[in-house]
Amino acid sequence: MDEHMTTVEERPGGGAGHVGLVDTLEVAAMLGCSVSTVKRLVASGAVPVIKIGRLVRFRERDVAAMIDAFTASAPDPGADHVAAR
Repeated sequence: MDEHMTTVEERPGGGAGHVGLVDTLEVAAMLGCSVSTVKRLVASGAVPVIKIGRLVRFRERDVAAMIDAFTASAPDPGADHVAAR
C-alpha cells in the first residue's frame, strides 16, 4: 500500500460503524488503474459516488461491490464436454 494511504483501522474514527470513504486516488490504487479510468467508471454509473461540495468520495463497500460485479467467473472446463454428449 502507498505510504500516503491508510487502512480503515488507521483512520480517525475507523473501525466498527465507520463509513469507510475513500477518494478517487485511493480507488485508482485499489483497482490498479488510473484516476481517469475511475472518472470514466463514475461517468458510466458503474460505481456510486458521494459528493460533498466539490469533493468526490466513494464508499469502500461500493467499490468492493463494483469489483464483485465486474469479476468474471471462469468458465467450467467440463461444460462444453458435457453439452457435446
